[in-house]
Amino acid sequence: MTLTNEIQLLAALGALLLAMIVTASWLSRRMRVMARDIQKAVAGSRQHSAIPIPAPGANMRQSGPFWEKQQEVYARLYSRYRRAADSAIPGPGHTPDFTRFSRDELLRYLARRKVRERDATDAIAALDRGDTFAMSRLMCKLHEKVDQRDASLALQRATRFEELNELYLSDPVRDAVIALRQRLTAGEVLGQPVTGERRQGTASPRATEREIRDALAALMRAMRNELGGERPAIAPSPAPARLALPAEQAVAQRVHVDGARTN
Repeated sequence: MTLTNEIQLLAALGALLLAMIVTASWLSRRMRVMARDIQKAVAGSRQHSAIPIPAPGANMRQSGPFWEKQQEVYARLYSRYRRAADSAIPGPGHTPDFTRFSRDELLRYLARRKVRERDATDAIAALDRGDTFAMSRLMCKLHEKVDQRDASLALQRATRFEELNELYLSDPVRDAVIALRQRLTAGEVLGQPVTGERRQGTASPRATEREIRDALAALMRAMRNELGGERPAIAPSPAPARLALPAEQAVAQRVHVDGARTN
């Protein structure tokens, strides 16, 4: 390589280095300008935006592993008691029309509701001899007992889950659960077999659908209040008594002016 070529290469490298220096300087200035603009924008937004201030008496325990576990427990507990309430309140048209059942449909019903065929022997025999009226009457009684059994099992599962997670239940939630459980157990005999006879003894009157729904709604409100979802509204402070101005005071109807009385 000749001396002339080396000089040209050095010149090209010098020009390239100069261009890189100029570009880096321009980028540095540009970044500083953008940083200042961002700082100004953040400062302006802080001045114009309202900073939320926690209300007095707000629940400050809404964080941490205990609160997260409590959320999970409340959701699962409410779901179980909701299923128990739905099982205890059959909807309209819940009883099938057994008069239209064939033998295969009847066996499928027994398998779906987990009822042994020997518990429905009389109904199956009535259907086989063509007495659909007797079969329907027997199956309606069996259907009622199966509903009571499913409601009792659902309530037992909810109660068992409540006992296992009693540590996470607050006093208001526990009271609401007790009230709901009393509504669900009113007039019922837990643990009764499907084909067993009703035990002797006086039972409390059966709770109405509205009473059960109200108790379930009270349980939901208690859970929401405990988790901070609902807080009682703070009553506004009464306004100070308004002082009567002199001009608003009553004026006598009869006034004496210079010794003369006017009306």
